[in-house]
Amino acid sequence: MSFGESIKRRRLELGLTQRAVGERMGVSDVMIRLYEADQRHPKLQTAERFAKALDMDFSDVVGTSPDTLSAYDKAVYNIGKKVMDIVEEACDISGISLDPEAVNRLSLRKLLCALLLSEIKE
Repeated sequence: MSFGESIKRRRLELGLTQRAVGERMGVSDVMIRLYEADQRHPKLQTAERFAKALDMDFSDVVGTSPDTLSAYDKAVYNIGKKVMDIVEEACDISGISLDPEAVNRLSLRKLLCALLLSEIKE
């Protein structure tokens, strides 16, 4: 089960809305929706916050405990998160929608242009 599926399943078990979970975590319901759709991949700290907000064990959220993740797994996970942060920032700066469907439709060319534009504007 993916991270998004895991948190959505637990949220529904608790009878919570995405907004209610977002309020518990101090983020918007849009962010919760993106995580549940596996459009965003959280850092380990964010996964731990989800576990706390949804009254879950960390291992139930990510499928393992943070202590058992290898240094390689942690690095790969954090690299993926950093890449998504860069893409989101580039889209934000260039005015490209962060709507998951719109992002999925972006061509490689548009994405590279957005990344370059974000570097130029800094």
